[in-house]
Amino acid sequence: MPALLVIFAMLALGPLALAASAPLPLPIRSEDLSFTYRSNDGEVTLSCRHKPAQPGTHDWRVSCGEDTPLARDYFVHLLVRKYVTTARKPEVAYEILYWVSDRNPPGAFKFTSAVSWLRFERETDLHSASFSQSVENDYASLVVTLGSFGSQGIPGSRNGR
Repeated sequence: MPALLVIFAMLALGPLALAASAPLPLPIRSEDLSFTYRSNDGEVTLSCRHKPAQPGTHDWRVSCGEDTPLARDYFVHLLVRKYVTTARKPEVAYEILYWVSDRNPPGAFKFTSAVSWLRFERETDLHSASFSQSVENDYASLVVTLGSFGSQGIPGSRNGR
């Protein structure tokens, strides 16, 4: 039975499942990111500030609505990997790991996570991409926009850094 699961995973993921190891994560600079807190009923939108949690990691401390009664704090793990394959047919893919630890109220940690894939037949100029993660028991979302920096594109793409 475990062998069948491995074969199914390989077929589902295609040539990416056959890679011996994942490529190194792409560098993400602070200015290449923006975060926004949005309530799912559309009534609250908070601007957020972010800073690396620790140099050399893929972790960020995100503070939204600072100096307001609605202030929120989050710990974010954001990692992007670029895969280039030539098996079967050429493909360029980006794997985005976006994990959020909700730190509201302090000491009460709740976690949500997602892995997203963007797949292309060839190198593509991708201006930006946004991903949402539910927070506060699905009352709101923490939206990250990656690569919203003019014509520079996603880091590691053809037009990126």
